[in-house]
Amino acid sequence: MFRAIIAAASSAEIHPGQIIFLIGGENPEGLGNLLGAYLGRPDVARVVLVTATPAVAARVAAPYADQREDGRLVTVVAGDDVDGALWAARRGWGEPDAMITLPLERRAPIAAFAPAMMGVAAD
Repeated sequence: MFRAIIAAASSAEIHPGQIIFLIGGENPEGLGNLLGAYLGRPDVARVVLVTATPAVAARVAAPYADQREDGRLVTVVAGDDVDGALWAARRGWGEPDAMITLPLERRAPIAAFAPAMMGVAAD
C-alpha cells in the first residue's frame, strides 16, 4: 500500500520550493518511507510532519536529523487537535502545496487512565 502512495507522490507534479504537509502516524515505518521520498526530492523545500504524539514524531523524523537542522523537515505534534495543529503549521511555514493524510496513531483514551489518576489524587 505505501509503495503505491510513494509512487503516486513521486509522480505528482511538484514545482521548486514546494511545502508538503505529511499527516499520519499509525504506521511509522510507512510514514518514514513516505517522508524520505519527499525529502529526497530537490524541488521540495520543506516537509511539515504532523503526528498525534511526540514519540511517533521523534521515531519517524530520527533518520532525517540533517534535514531537520537544515529546516527542510519540521514536526508538529497535534495531540487531539489536528485542525489547530494544521493552522499553526500554516502560520509558521505557509500554505502547503500538497497535503498527504494517512491515519494517525491510535491513542489510549483518557478514561483508561482516570482510575489511576483518581487513586493518586486521593492519596
